[in-house]
Amino acid sequence: MKLRKKTICPFFASFLAAVLIVGTSLPASAVEEIAESANESEKDTLIDVEPTVFNDSLEEVLISSELEEKKDQLRLYLRDYETEELLGLIENYDDVEAEHHEHQWDLTVEDVDGEETKEIDDGHYYIEIIVEEDDEEAFYQREEILVHSDEPEVQLDKEMDEGIYHTEENVIQGQIDSPLSEFDIIEDAPDVHVTLEQDEEVYHEDTLSLSEDSEFEINDVLQEGLSTLSIGTTDAANNQGAEQFEIELEQEEDIKDDEETDEDVGKEEEGTEQEEQDQEELEQQEQQEQQEQQEPKEKNTEDQENKSTKDIESQEEQTFQVQSNEQYQDGDSGEHVVELKLDLTTLGFGNFPSEPSTFYGSVTAGVVEDFQAHYGLEVTGKADEGTLDKIEEVQASPYQDGESGEDVVELKEDLTALGFGNFPSSPSTVYGSVTEGVVQDFQEAQGLPVSGIADEITLATISDLLAPPYQDGDSGEHIIELKQDLTALGFGNFPSSPSTVYGSVTAGVVEDFQTYYDLEVTGNADEATLEKMEEVFASSYQDGNSGDDVVALKEDLTTLGFGSFPSDPSTVYGSVTEGVVKDFQEAQGLPVSGIADEITLATISDLLAPPYQDGDRGEHIVDLKRDLTALGFGNFPSEPSVNYGSVTAGVVEDFQAYYGLEVTGIADEATLEKMEEVFASSYQDGNSGDDVVALKEDLTTLGFGNFPSDPSTVYGSVTEGVVKDFQEAQGLPVSGIADEITLATISDLLAPPYQDGDSGEHIVELKQNLTALGFGNFPSDPSTVYGSVTAGVVEGFQAYYGLEATGIADEATLEKMEDVHASPYQNGNSGDDVVALKENLTTLGFGNFPSSPSTVYGSVTEGVVKDFQAYYGLITNGIVDDRTSTKLDEILASPYQDGNSGDYVVELKEDLTALGFGNFPSSPSTVYGSVTEGVVEDFQSAHGLPVSGIADERTLAAISEAFEPYIGYVDADISLNVREGPGTSYDQVSSIPRGEQITIVHEIDGWYRIQHDDVSGPTYVSGSLVTNGNPDDQVQIFIDPGHGAHDSGGTGNGLLEKDVVLDISLHAAEVLEEEYHGVDVMMSRTTDEFIELQDRAAMANDWGADYFVSVHNNAFNGSASGFESFIFNGNVSNTTIEKQQEVHQYIANELDANDRGMKQENFSVLRNTTMSAILLELLFIDNAVDAETLGSAEGRDELGRITADALAHAWDLDRR
Repeated sequence: MKLRKKTICPFFASFLAAVLIVGTSLPASAVEEIAESANESEKDTLIDVEPTVFNDSLEEVLISSELEEKKDQLRLYLRDYETEELLGLIENYDDVEAEHHEHQWDLTVEDVDGEETKEIDDGHYYIEIIVEEDDEEAFYQREEILVHSDEPEVQLDKEMDEGIYHTEENVIQGQIDSPLSEFDIIEDAPDVHVTLEQDEEVYHEDTLSLSEDSEFEINDVLQEGLSTLSIGTTDAANNQGAEQFEIELEQEEDIKDDEETDEDVGKEEEGTEQEEQDQEELEQQEQQEQQEQQEPKEKNTEDQENKSTKDIESQEEQTFQVQSNEQYQDGDSGEHVVELKLDLTTLGFGNFPSEPSTFYGSVTAGVVEDFQAHYGLEVTGKADEGTLDKIEEVQASPYQDGESGEDVVELKEDLTALGFGNFPSSPSTVYGSVTEGVVQDFQEAQGLPVSGIADEITLATISDLLAPPYQDGDSGEHIIELKQDLTALGFGNFPSSPSTVYGSVTAGVVEDFQTYYDLEVTGNADEATLEKMEEVFASSYQDGNSGDDVVALKEDLTTLGFGSFPSDPSTVYGSVTEGVVKDFQEAQGLPVSGIADEITLATISDLLAPPYQDGDRGEHIVDLKRDLTALGFGNFPSEPSVNYGSVTAGVVEDFQAYYGLEVTGIADEATLEKMEEVFASSYQDGNSGDDVVALKEDLTTLGFGNFPSDPSTVYGSVTEGVVKDFQEAQGLPVSGIADEITLATISDLLAPPYQDGDSGEHIVELKQNLTALGFGNFPSDPSTVYGSVTAGVVEGFQAYYGLEATGIADEATLEKMEDVHASPYQNGNSGDDVVALKENLTTLGFGNFPSSPSTVYGSVTEGVVKDFQAYYGLITNGIVDDRTSTKLDEILASPYQDGNSGDYVVELKEDLTALGFGNFPSSPSTVYGSVTEGVVEDFQSAHGLPVSGIADERTLAAISEAFEPYIGYVDADISLNVREGPGTSYDQVSSIPRGEQITIVHEIDGWYRIQHDDVSGPTYVSGSLVTNGNPDDQVQIFIDPGHGAHDSGGTGNGLLEKDVVLDISLHAAEVLEEEYHGVDVMMSRTTDEFIELQDRAAMANDWGADYFVSVHNNAFNGSASGFESFIFNGNVSNTTIEKQQEVHQYIANELDANDRGMKQENFSVLRNTTMSAILLELLFIDNAVDAETLGSAEGRDELGRITADALAHAWDLDRR
């Protein structure tokens, strides 16, 4: 809702400009002068407030300004709407650039003295804006706001009967009483929503429209019986009320008997039809009393019963005798009984009509009994002398209408204290009709007879209510005072003007007070509770007091990080000190009173006493955090907070764990002493000594720092920086101090052997040596870290050279590396032995050396050696090591070369002839001569082998594969055509159905020469339609997810390789089995378990797998990325090579990643499997980009699918 806005035009106000420049708070007089000088402006709106009507639950209000140009100053003030009193400054801005300026107001103002910031209460205000421009011209404008937090109330038009609203007309009427209605600026009536329900089921729901007087009416919706009416209200300030009423719709009662009685009475006396019903009932009761006194001899005939009341009274008057004046009792009659009834009525007893009968019946006796019981008389029902005296005594009371006296003043004050009446602060001595009415209200509220006379019991009840303890049900001004005291002491959330009622909420607050101060918890404000409140209020530690103790208090609060007291604080406990104490109490969860009571002081003392722990705060905690930071623990800012929270406790735990202390998270004496010990280390900036020289030399050895060969003894900032680098690299706390653990780590790293976890320049050298020897794939500038990758490369080196494969670069490993590096057969060397090497390589078909080669072992020779090594499955390092030399000697000593002879030569010649090579006779000789050598050369050339004329192992294997018949299966859809020659140009001679087994003799240009029972002679079929296995049989693929359980594999970006590859493998298996024909899948593991490498290979071997796939992720140093595949680096079948090509290329095409190539390696699972095997390295787990794919379920599923499709592609699987 928007309220009115007032604008004041620009004017020249040098006075105002001066005031604005002087300070942030504009004096009230200056603002008043502006207001008086202003005229209405034609300018656009300067200020806009949203919202302008709200309650105290709102946290922020938006104040926006529309400015045409830059303003030198802009100030916002708050003013009381009624009194125009300036209440304080909201905010001040200098050099306002923006045309549209906004301020989020937190509903606080700084008072005009600039000393206190306070929250605003409910009230009616103006927000004022003053802007200055051009050093002279100023604009002034205000907008009205209303803060009100009282809820609307619902009033129904009828009084409730025992809590139920009765209606026979199906109409409910009432009024919404909203406190906002008294403000004429509020035009909108409250929103009203109603529901009606029976048996917890809503049968009507509506929004009501209110009249101008906020009245409402609900017609013709009630169901018969008892309903629950719920009325919810929301006013313009967003105050919400909710009330419920029990409503009963009744049928008209059959009151025939009452009507007949009324007719009888009408015959007896006219006009009684207009009397009140309660008077009629009482008269009927009295008539019954008279009938009870009839003599037994009367006949109870129907005629007698129908006699008029007048006849009955006539008979009764003849029968009754006037009783003695000593006491009145049942059966008496006379004017004295009338007087008695009137007196009882005056004193609030009975419900006699204004003109009661003369008869003393059972009703009168009952009223007399009530009177006697009330005043503690003997209860007889007879108005005896004691009873009549008591009546006379009460009627003679000085506390009744018409009396006066000082006692009446006291009575009025007591009634006011109890919340009754509206007497002035200095009431008169007169007991008039107003006082009588107030007494009647009190008597009715207390369930006393309502007479308006303050009799002894009324006075005693007032006295009891005013005397402590105060408890649930009490009310009065003294309860208001109690609530205000509790609020001042920080208990409860009573409004600024609390009600007079002591209810369950007040009792709960009193219980909180009693619990806090260790009193008996009753909820009743007894003497002990009130005395404790007085004691706290009498504390010397509160606003207005002073003393040396206050100085100590301020110093303690400063130590704990509260307040900004000077180094030599005053003895005064003022509003600032009170505010700081409140801040401390709020931070510690204490009642916020600003009074430093016993519990507040004890809390301060506890917090200042060590040890320090979670929940403590103060400057000493700041020092602790800075010390921890200096020692390399935690990540606190340069200006840490004063709070000791869970983060600080965690850092302390890290410190304790690191130094072998008891891990508690509490900075106890042992922890603080250890910190002092580390700070006292001689290995830190500013110290010097021979030990520092040794430290620098050790760091240099490990690849840290750039110290000279003869370093100084000084431990300066450079040394500190190098130590920090070392600590960071080793995952130690980075302090720059070479503490005991840092020194021990340096010592351990320098002691051989080298293994996973080590680092230093010696590790760089190790990696470079391994690379030079053909092992690993380290970058040109490798890291200093010896990790799992390095360990794997070392393990491969050891296995290759027949050493114990541990992955640890021990002495035997290092010696072997030196031995290989010392070989004379490597680039840069020369000698006659090199000439012989070149000649041997030439003999074996490698290289193109001249007939008289040089003695130099250069890059060309190195390249030829690498070709040789690669061809025979050796490590390709270009160095003729013992493995390479052995292989050279082995081939050069082959019996299958010119000059040798034997039966095996005959077999070779026959095989070559069968394959179409050479023209040997049917019975060839045993001699391996130049002709045979030439034919072998032709075969080698035709099959892409090195041309040496020597039938080495690779040549013999090729002959065997080309010649030796093997079994194949027809993979055509229906049948495969058989032709006379190797091509479609040859005639078809037959066909063989799908799945039929055939014998393949050899291959010519993709066509197979076959043998089959249904064909004769040389016949050929297309090799593309023949498979090694029956196409209807299943291919058995063994999938091996790497690592598992305690072996996490590679790690990075919060991922563990063992988990990632298991997900990928499971999905690959699922895709193969569900989407492809002819495949059976087995996995080495389907859960997080560890299986030895040899056991994985044995599982696949035992199962008879056709193909082994090991799935891994790669890891390096976070910079490498992409995909690569490996097969065994020894002798492998063509199928293994082909499958690697097909699988690798498929994945490379489908995967948007760096293709790192097809590689060979001496991995255990590749070495120990008996079938074709491949190891896939699917992306780098420590690369941020690759990890995005590996870290998502979608990414892992996609990798699983690509892997499955690649395997299906390589094995020609049909998709389902």
